Amino acid sequence: MDEFQNEIITCEVVRDLIPLVCDGVASPDSERLVSMHTEHCQECRQMLESSDMPHKSAEIQQPDDKKILAYIRRRYIVFVCLIMMLGAMSGVLFTGTEFIFQNFLIMPIVGALSYICFKSKGAAMAVIVFIITALRGFLECESGMAWFGVIYGLLVLVGVAIAALLKFAFGKNKK
Repeated sequence: MDEFQNEIITCEVVRDLIPLVCDGVASPDSERLVSMHTEHCQECRQMLESSDMPHKSAEIQQPDDKKILAYIRRRYIVFVCLIMMLGAMSGVLFTGTEFIFQNFLIMPIVGALSYICFKSKGAAMAVIVFIITALRGFLECESGMAWFGVIYGLLVLVGVAIAALLKFAFGKNKK
């Protein structure tokens, strides 16, 4: 029976399977066939023993999923923070122009983005918007800007509340 198997399993087939066996990706049947053939074939046995594949001895390193996810999360937070700050700055700059009413859209979006990034700490964005508005008023010597800062801060808090309510309403049930 061994002669019959050696005739069916040619050296060319075994030599094609040897790299797979060395990599550890061959099926158990393929490994068995290579093993049976190399018991009787000196050339294939030498090839199997001398195959110095670089990945035979070195273990293939798998990427660290936690590091990749942390990197993606950091990039996401930086991107959202950039958009949030640009929105807050443009909203404050719209004060005193014909685009002032755009702040009724911009500031709640800024608040929602701050909640998405920082959860309950996102409410601090209201204070940041107030400070930015107050600084602009101080630099331009306008005394009424503090009221705009309060209004903008409240609009940011409305956005935070809306985002929190949406997360609560559409959040996953944790069981």
